[in-house]
Amino acid sequence: MKSQRKQTRTSEQDSNINSQTSLKRTDRAVLKYLDEITKVGGRDTCTASIPKIASVCKISKRQVQIITKRLIQAGLIERVGYDFGNPDRTKRGTIYKLLINQTGTNYSVEVKRKSIKLLLLWSEG
Repeated sequence: MKSQRKQTRTSEQDSNINSQTSLKRTDRAVLKYLDEITKVGGRDTCTASIPKIASVCKISKRQVQIITKRLIQAGLIERVGYDFGNPDRTKRGTIYKLLINQTGTNYSVEVKRKSIKLLLLWSEG
């Protein structure tokens, strides 16, 4: 019973993630980079290392791991495998496949605005 409930929760979360149309700025940056290198390669997959993605997108390696996991769960990309045997070290990394329509893709951005309210109290004693 618990496993069914857990599976139901997971599929509900997946459908909620898939139904979201907006992406965070960093999600969009990673997705855009993967899209660009996929187009340059002329294939339906691309190979990119976590340090390279982090460097290009100006985010931490840990953030790349979190974002790629989020994009996989959202059904936007798929991790196909790994290529660590390439003699050219710059071409080693994880093999990704984009699962979205690449022509005319519009990556919407979720903008969160934070307002800072400052309360000044003046007290003369």
